[in-house]
Amino acid sequence: RRDGAGRPHRRVARRGRAREDGRRCASSPRRRPDGQPDAAGRPGALATDPVRATEHLLRSSALVLVDGYNVAKLAWPDLDLQAQRERCLDAVDTIARRYGSEMAVIFDGADVVGSHAPTRRLARVRYSPTGVIADDVIRAEVAGQPPERPIVVVTNDQAVRRDVAAAGANVVTSDIFIAVALG
Repeated sequence: RRDGAGRPHRRVARRGRAREDGRRCASSPRRRPDGQPDAAGRPGALATDPVRATEHLLRSSALVLVDGYNVAKLAWPDLDLQAQRERCLDAVDTIARRYGSEMAVIFDGADVVGSHAPTRRLARVRYSPTGVIADDVIRAEVAGQPPERPIVVVTNDQAVRRDVAAAGANVVTSDIFIAVALG
Protein backbone atom coordinates (compact mmCIF):
# COMPACT_ATOMS: atom_id res chain seq x y z
CA ARG A 1 0.00 0.00 0.00
CA ARG A 2 1.10 3.53 -0.67
CA ASP A 3 0.07 6.83 0.85
CA GLY A 4 -1.10 9.88 -1.15
CA ALA A 5 2.51 10.92 -1.90
CA GLY A 6 3.44 7.51 -3.29
CA ARG A 7 5.48 6.50 -0.22
CA PRO A 8 5.00 3.07 1.31
CA HIS A 9 2.17 3.18 3.87
CA ARG A 10 3.37 2.60 7.44
CA ARG A 11 1.17 0.51 9.65
CA VAL A 12 0.47 2.33 12.88
CA ALA A 13 -0.01 0.19 15.96
CA ARG A 14 -3.22 0.77 17.85
CA ARG A 15 -3.36 0.78 21.63
CA GLY A 16 -3.08 -2.75 22.94
CA ARG A 17 -2.30 -4.29 19.55
CA ALA A 18 0.91 -5.91 18.46
CA ARG A 19 2.95 -4.29 15.74
CA GLU A 20 4.03 -6.23 12.66
CA ASP A 21 7.30 -7.17 14.39
CA GLY A 22 5.34 -8.75 17.26
CA ARG A 23 6.26 -6.12 19.86
CA ARG A 24 3.57 -4.15 21.62
CA CYS A 25 3.28 -0.43 21.02
CA ALA A 26 4.42 1.90 23.79
CA SER A 27 0.90 2.76 24.85
CA SER A 28 -0.06 -0.89 25.35
CA PRO A 29 -0.96 -1.86 28.88
CA ARG A 30 1.78 -3.70 30.71
CA ARG A 31 1.09 -7.39 31.05
CA ARG A 32 1.79 -9.85 33.82
CA PRO A 33 3.47 -13.17 32.93
CA ASP A 34 -0.02 -14.77 32.72
CA GLY A 35 -0.97 -12.26 29.99
CA GLN A 36 -3.41 -10.25 32.11
CA PRO A 37 -3.07 -6.45 32.27
CA ASP A 38 -0.81 -5.27 35.08
CA ALA A 39 -2.99 -2.99 37.19
CA ALA A 40 -0.11 -2.05 39.51
CA GLY A 41 0.86 0.85 37.28
CA ARG A 42 -2.61 2.37 37.37
CA PRO A 43 -3.31 5.11 39.90
CA GLY A 44 -6.22 3.21 41.49
CA ALA A 45 -3.93 0.30 42.32
CA LEU A 46 -1.78 2.59 44.45
CA ALA A 47 -4.54 2.97 47.02
CA THR A 48 -4.05 -0.61 48.18
CA ASP A 49 -0.28 -0.43 48.59
CA PRO A 50 0.96 2.41 50.82
CA VAL A 51 4.63 1.86 49.94
CA ARG A 52 3.95 2.12 46.18
CA ALA A 53 1.66 5.10 46.76
CA THR A 54 4.44 6.81 48.71
CA GLU A 55 6.98 6.05 45.99
CA HIS A 56 4.54 7.51 43.46
CA LEU A 57 4.20 10.73 45.48
CA LEU A 58 7.97 10.99 45.94
CA ARG A 59 8.50 10.76 42.17
CA SER A 60 6.19 13.71 41.62
CA SER A 61 7.16 17.37 41.54
CA ALA A 62 5.85 17.79 45.08
CA LEU A 63 7.65 19.54 47.88
CA VAL A 64 8.18 16.89 50.58
CA LEU A 65 8.16 18.21 54.16
CA VAL A 66 9.48 15.77 56.76
CA ASP A 67 8.69 16.04 60.47
CA GLY A 68 12.31 15.38 61.43
CA TYR A 69 12.12 14.18 65.01
CA ASN A 70 8.92 12.25 64.32
CA VAL A 71 10.79 10.17 61.74
CA ALA A 72 14.12 10.08 63.59
CA LYS A 73 12.78 8.97 66.96
CA LEU A 74 10.57 6.32 65.38
CA ALA A 75 13.31 4.84 63.21
CA TRP A 76 16.30 5.05 65.56
CA PRO A 77 14.95 5.20 69.14
CA ASP A 78 18.12 3.79 70.72
CA LEU A 79 20.43 6.50 69.34
CA ASP A 80 21.17 9.87 70.91
CA LEU A 81 19.44 12.94 69.48
CA GLN A 82 22.33 14.04 67.26
CA ALA A 83 22.76 10.54 65.79
CA GLN A 84 19.00 10.35 65.19
CA ARG A 85 19.12 13.64 63.27
CA GLU A 86 22.07 12.48 61.18
CA ARG A 87 20.40 9.17 60.32
CA CYS A 88 17.18 10.96 59.46
CA LEU A 89 19.00 13.40 57.17
CA ASP A 90 20.90 10.54 55.53
CA ALA A 91 17.59 8.74 54.88
CA VAL A 92 16.06 11.91 53.43
CA ASP A 93 19.10 12.41 51.20
CA THR A 94 18.68 8.81 50.01
CA ILE A 95 15.06 9.52 49.07
CA ALA A 96 16.00 12.77 47.31
CA ARG A 97 18.72 11.01 45.37
CA ARG A 98 16.53 8.02 44.46
CA TYR A 99 13.39 9.91 43.41
CA GLY A 100 14.62 13.43 42.66
CA SER A 101 12.26 14.83 45.27
CA GLU A 102 12.57 18.35 46.64
CA MET A 103 12.93 17.67 50.36
CA ALA A 104 12.79 19.81 53.48
CA VAL A 105 13.27 18.43 56.99
CA ILE A 106 11.91 20.39 59.91
CA PHE A 107 13.23 19.79 63.42
CA ASP A 108 12.20 21.34 66.73
CA GLY A 109 14.49 23.96 68.24
CA ALA A 110 17.27 25.90 66.54
CA ASP A 111 18.81 26.23 69.99
CA VAL A 112 19.22 22.45 70.48
CA VAL A 113 22.82 21.64 71.34
CA GLY A 114 24.51 19.83 68.46
CA SER A 115 21.84 20.75 65.94
CA HIS A 116 22.97 20.22 62.39
CA ALA A 117 23.93 23.12 60.17
CA PRO A 118 20.99 24.20 57.98
CA THR A 119 22.83 23.34 54.76
CA ARG A 120 22.71 19.75 53.59
CA ARG A 121 23.70 17.91 50.45
CA LEU A 122 20.23 17.41 48.97
CA ALA A 123 17.66 18.34 51.61
CA ARG A 124 16.84 21.72 53.06
CA VAL A 125 17.01 21.60 56.86
CA ARG A 126 15.04 23.95 59.12
CA TYR A 127 14.86 24.24 62.87
CA SER A 128 11.89 25.85 64.53
CA PRO A 129 12.64 29.14 66.29
CA THR A 130 12.70 29.28 70.07
CA GLY A 131 9.20 28.92 71.46
CA VAL A 132 7.77 27.48 68.22
CA ILE A 133 7.30 23.77 67.59
CA ALA A 134 8.22 22.10 64.31
CA ASP A 135 4.56 21.13 63.82
CA ASP A 136 3.66 24.81 63.49
CA VAL A 137 6.54 25.42 61.08
CA ILE A 138 5.25 22.55 58.92
CA ARG A 139 1.71 23.95 58.98
CA ALA A 140 3.01 27.42 58.02
CA GLU A 141 5.16 25.97 55.23
CA VAL A 142 2.12 24.20 53.75
CA ALA A 143 -0.02 27.34 54.07
CA GLY A 144 2.70 29.46 52.45
CA GLN A 145 2.90 27.41 49.25
CA PRO A 146 0.92 28.34 46.14
CA PRO A 147 -2.31 26.30 45.91
CA GLU A 148 -1.18 24.63 42.68
CA ARG A 149 2.05 23.36 44.29
CA PRO A 150 1.77 19.69 45.29
CA ILE A 151 2.95 19.04 48.84
CA VAL A 152 3.65 15.83 50.72
CA VAL A 153 4.00 15.90 54.52
CA VAL A 154 5.67 13.01 56.32
CA THR A 155 4.55 12.59 59.93
CA ASN A 156 2.68 10.32 62.31
CA ASP A 157 1.40 13.27 64.35
CA GLN A 158 -2.39 13.06 63.99
CA ALA A 159 -3.03 16.78 64.55
CA VAL A 160 -0.47 17.76 61.89
CA ARG A 161 -1.82 15.11 59.50
CA ARG A 162 -5.37 16.44 59.91
CA ASP A 163 -4.39 20.11 59.52
CA VAL A 164 -2.13 19.74 56.47
CA ALA A 165 -4.58 17.39 54.74
CA ALA A 166 -7.31 20.01 55.27
CA ALA A 167 -4.94 22.53 53.64
CA GLY A 168 -4.57 20.27 50.58
CA ALA A 169 -1.32 18.41 51.31
CA ASN A 170 -0.83 14.70 50.76
CA VAL A 171 0.17 12.88 53.93
CA VAL A 172 2.54 9.93 54.29
CA THR A 173 3.10 8.16 57.60
CA SER A 174 6.58 8.18 59.07
CA ASP A 175 6.49 4.36 59.18
CA ILE A 176 5.94 4.07 55.42
CA PHE A 177 8.49 6.78 54.66
CA ILE A 178 11.09 4.90 56.73
CA ALA A 179 10.23 1.66 54.93
CA VAL A 180 10.73 3.35 51.56
CA ALA A 181 13.95 5.09 52.65
CA LEU A 182 15.54 2.01 54.16
CA GLY A 183 14.05 -0.53 51.76
